[in-house]
Amino acid sequence: MDGSWNIKKQFLVRAVLPVIGLGLILAICGYYSFRFAMLGEARRDLENVGNAVLLYYDYTYPGDFELSAEESSGKTKYELLKGDTVVTREYSFMDDLKERTNIDVTIYYADTIILTTIGSEDGVRPVGYGCPDKILEEVLNAGQTNFYSDTVIGDVNYYAYFSPIKNSEGKIVGMIFAGKPSEEIQKSLIKALIPLILIGIVLVIGIGAASAASGQRFVSAIEKVDTYFKAVSEGNLNALLHQEVAGRKDELGNMARNAQTMQKSLKKLIECDGLTELFNRRYAEKRLNQVYTKNTANEAPFCVSIVDIDFFKKVNDTYGHEAGDIVLKGVSRILEKNIQGKGYVARWGGEEFLMVFEQSTVKEAAEILERIRGQIEESTFVSGPDVIRVTISSGVTERRDGVGLNELLKEADDRLYYGKQSGRNRVISSPVPNA
Repeated sequence: MDGSWNIKKQFLVRAVLPVIGLGLILAICGYYSFRFAMLGEARRDLENVGNAVLLYYDYTYPGDFELSAEESSGKTKYELLKGDTVVTREYSFMDDLKERTNIDVTIYYADTIILTTIGSEDGVRPVGYGCPDKILEEVLNAGQTNFYSDTVIGDVNYYAYFSPIKNSEGKIVGMIFAGKPSEEIQKSLIKALIPLILIGIVLVIGIGAASAASGQRFVSAIEKVDTYFKAVSEGNLNALLHQEVAGRKDELGNMARNAQTMQKSLKKLIECDGLTELFNRRYAEKRLNQVYTKNTANEAPFCVSIVDIDFFKKVNDTYGHEAGDIVLKGVSRILEKNIQGKGYVARWGGEEFLMVFEQSTVKEAAEILERIRGQIEESTFVSGPDVIRVTISSGVTERRDGVGLNELLKEADDRLYYGKQSGRNRVISSPVPNA
């Protein structure tokens, strides 16, 4: 025993305690209530996974889905675009999501499969396959969002969710599918229901009374999970899962914790730079606007600094890009460590970083930057046999009444440029000549 207190055990304990039976009717009612709840739970899983995939593509690749055709050697080659990015073979997120949720996902452009996690035993994906006429009529043509209990894809029957994909003009250009094999869902349902049926026949009153009480708590937990899923599917990546559900030690609790993991992964993909794991520029700008608005309203100080690794191109040219990545990650950790509790740091672009000191004066920020500059100057970064040393330059400025955010950023950038022109490896915190 692993200490797991699963749903079947909960119903079993509550069924054997009472000794007087209520009748076969209550057992049958319990059966259909549980079946309805399980299928409802499966529907919510499929719908939210489908929504999560579309949300990921919208955040990561802004723009509409389009099909591009290119003639080559007398043959037509088709590529699926999301905005300006070719996503025809971009399976990493979808495959990772399937591994976490055990749910297959497929993207149709018009009536044809373009991207899918479905694959045969030899790894062949049914790209180019069509879709049943009933689904095309209801989803692609009529714009309905529907569930289907017996959809065949790649010779497998699926319990499936289909929803139309629309472009920015509201025109339907394709469909999103999320599904589980019908046989797998049916087996899970039967496996969960058999103990209830047997217990209901033998101990009718116990199963009736216990199922009513336990069923209510179960439905309440499902509703809390549904609220959480809905918030995430609508783009709230900071939504919190109710502690009552997160603390459950049954299948529902496992499902909810898996959803939390998926939420964190999606948040990281959207907000963080893949190499340094710092905030990316898009999220940093959003948060910087919030800090500027808040501190300006409260007349509170805050500083922005732009930091640049000196002669970074020379590092790449001399030691290679892999060594350059090691330097970027090492410098990121030093910046991150020194700004903890004082603000945040983001990768601004290339070898540039944005540091925001949320409650600091320019003097305080400059002292921290000077400490960082010294630590980096004394640090070594090892790539194979190579030991690499670098320095940084930075410009920092403080919020002032009547000075806009773009002007503050330009001031920090001008001071960084002045530091570069003045010999590098320095912190510039005062106005520069002719700026």
